Amino acid sequence: MAYAVGQLPAGFGANDAGDATDLAKTVVVPVPEYPGPNQIPWARTWFSLAAEHGSAKIRYAIYNETTHGWKVGFTSVDNKQGMVGIDIAPADSIISLARMPQAPGDTADQTPVAWIVQAVLQA
Repeated sequence: MAYAVGQLPAGFGANDAGDATDLAKTVVVPVPEYPGPNQIPWARTWFSLAAEHGSAKIRYAIYNETTHGWKVGFTSVDNKQGMVGIDIAPADSIISLARMPQAPGDTADQTPVAWIVQAVLQA
């Protein structure tokens, strides 16, 4: 199994509507594409988020190598619920993450949010 971890920067990278507004507060994460290109036999990839000391709303966009397009979605993470998974489909290769307000007027942009990507090789 292979994995990588990281954190989202403080501050909002997207507005209430989910439009990217501050690219400096956006994290781009390459993920192991499965089935793997170039003879890398990745069997499956997982992506999860977690928060501590509060909650946060996250805008994510996933790039797919087959469709050559981005799928945008939204999820919330809370320190009371554990990790939240984001589905990674075959040929997904990039995830973009940005914190966004949970409601209009929200200023709580400091909640620590971490991500983890995990991949397993074919047996």
